[in-house]
Amino acid sequence: MKTTTAATEYATITARMTARGSLIEAAESAGQWDEVDRLTKLQNRDDGKATKLYRAIDDAARATRTAWTM
Repeated sequence: MKTTTAATEYATITARMTARGSLIEAAESAGQWDEVDRLTKLQNRDDGKATKLYRAIDDAARATRTAWTM
């Protein structure tokens, strides 16, 4: 996966997570616990994806810095 593609996907996922955080808070306030559970599961799934993408981006950046110093 290209770093630019990974970075774009990472940005998309984190933006979606931010928006979903507001939805979770609203559902909690309204006492819609089934919706809170559903959104939390989606949030956890996206968190896992974002973590993997962040690591891939970080590894690519580290490899690039290493290549520059050689």
